[in-house]
Formats: sequence, C-alpha cells, structure tokens
Amino acid sequence: MGILGRYILFEILKLLVPIWFVLAFLIFILEWIGRMFTIKASAGTLLMLYAYKLPSFLQLVYPIAVLFSCLAVYGAMNRHREIVAAQSLGSQRRALWLPAVIAITLTSIPYLWLTNELSPWGMRKHYETYDREVLSKPSRFAQIRQEKIWYRNQDVLYNVRYFDPGKNELYDVTIYTFDANFQIAQTIAAERATWNGLRWVLTNATLALTDKRLDYPLTLTYKTRETTLIEEPHNLKRIEFNAETMGQSELRRAIERHRALGINTVEWEVIFQSRFSFFLISFIFLFLAFPRALRFRRGSGAAADSIFVAVVCLVYWLLFNFGISLGNVGKISPVIAAWGPSMIFMVGIYFYLRSRNLRSESE
Repeated sequence: MGILGRYILFEILKLLVPIWFVLAFLIFILEWIGRMFTIKASAGTLLMLYAYKLPSFLQLVYPIAVLFSCLAVYGAMNRHREIVAAQSLGSQRRALWLPAVIAITLTSIPYLWLTNELSPWGMRKHYETYDREVLSKPSRFAQIRQEKIWYRNQDVLYNVRYFDPGKNELYDVTIYTFDANFQIAQTIAAERATWNGLRWVLTNATLALTDKRLDYPLTLTYKTRETTLIEEPHNLKRIEFNAETMGQSELRRAIERHRALGINTVEWEVIFQSRFSFFLISFIFLFLAFPRALRFRRGSGAAADSIFVAVVCLVYWLLFNFGISLGNVGKISPVIAAWGPSMIFMVGIYFYLRSRNLRSESE
C-alpha cells in the first residue's frame, strides 16, 4: 500500500473510531434519560445500569459509523479534487477503496470481541443490576432450582431430589438409561453424587440391569461408583436461557445441548447467525458510500449525506428485523433469516449502482 493508501486508511480510522463511540454514547444518553423517569432508582444506579449496555450500543452502530466515515473522507477528497489528482497520476479505483476495506478489517477485531464477549457480559451485568437494584430481588442468574428436578441428556433421564450448587453435590439420585426402543435398560439409584472435577462419584449406589437381552434382571450394589451420565455442575445450574448474555462459543454449545434434548432452538440459532451477518453490512455500506462520495458536487453535501445515511439505515433495519421475525416464528431457516436481508440489500445496491452508471453513460 502506497502513500495514497496509507493516507486514506489513517483518515478513515481517525473518523471511524470517534464517530463509532459518539453514536453509541448518544444512544446511551437517550436511553438513560428516557428511563430516568420510568424506573424507580437513583441516577447513579441508572447510569451504571445502562453503562453496561454500552458494548451493545457499540455493536449496533458500527455499520453506521463505517458509512458516515467513508462518506466524509471520500467526499472531502472529492471536493478538494484529491481524487482527480490521484487518478491523473495513474491510481486506479481499487487503490482508493482498498484502504477502507483494510480499515473495516482492522476495526472488526474489537467489533467481533464486542459481539462475542463484551456485549453478552454487559447484558448479563445489566440484568443482574436491574434485578438487585431496581426490583430488589435476587439475580435471575443466581436463582437455581434445587429440589425435585428432572433432567434429560440424550437417551439418559435422571431425577435429583436435591441439588447443592455450593458443594456440587446431588442427593437421592436416580438415573434411567433407555434402549433403542425407549425401554428402560438400566437403572442406577444412589444416595449421593459428588463432583470430583472430572466426573460424578456415586455413593451407596444400586445398579439394576433390565435389558431384554438378559435372561433375568441383574442387581449390583456399589459403595462408590463413578459415572459420566450426568451433566457437569455448570450445565445443571443454568435454568434460564438468555442468548443476549451468552458469547458465541457458549451460545453454540448451549444450542447443541438443547437441540440434543429435543428443545426448539430456532430463535437462539437466529441470534447466533445474525451476530455474524450484521458485520457484513459494514462492507455493503462501504460499496454504497464509495460511488456516492465520488460523484461531482459543488457544495459540501453534508445535509444530503445525513439524510441518505438515515434512509439507508432505516431501510436496512426494517429489512433485517423482518427477516429475524420470520426466522423466530420458523417461517424460514435461521441461516436465511440472518443472512437473507444482507444478501437482498446487496443485490438492491448492485442494481442501484448499475442504474446510476448507465444513466451517467447515456448523458
């Protein structure tokens, strides 16, 4: 990348990062002020409550910041005839838009970290603060059902009379294993199960084999017996599935686990896919902003560009939410629901730019 490319890259980064944070801060201020008169809590509590949502706001406005910064940088270069000078010296259009792609790629590192880690953590802290400080209740993530619990793990069904999450101990445990015809093949009953860091250790356990392939039922007793049929303690503790508070890797594992249990995970799969597809819109906005910023204009065009950004963002947001809604109710697959709006928007931009090129050639 030559001098021109480095110049464009640094100019975009100098604008992109501040615009990104300013837009997120504006949303934070608006939501904080709007909630100040509806939530019965101190101003400091509300400030902390919505400060935890700042990573989510940063995630939301990132494509808009990309569109604004690219329009501003290329528009300024066009007005000052820097674009004409660069092209007269032999620079191709690729040399002009490639630095913007590099800028988006560089800023995608913190963006993806925000999406996968910081934003879910912030949403979890937001809900915990809301439960404790506003509702004056224990955190919804700390409420663990401890008595008379049934669990299912693929072809294993187990019942726990009492779960002590502090000691990682289960009391009065019964484990049922089923054969291919969903007939009970094995039953294990134990007074207590203790987690040793790798597997559960059953105490005073009784094993009853009732498999039809046996001539008669077989019963065995054990003072202690290890088993991996029961899920790990941290999986037993989760009673409320909230995709907003889970990172991508944690969300993927949870979807796989719930799907294996026969639970409908469509809404969670849509969220998982949409976190990645939403990033694609940044590149789409770049290719939309580039030809607009390079067209000839006499004035600054800041007002027109602001209206253009608002209209584009509104159209995409409506299209994106429409796709997500269809995916949540199962009308279309989660992949199509998350990626379809971006693909449709990209096709629409392609024909829009093509029509402008044809119009300019005819003139």
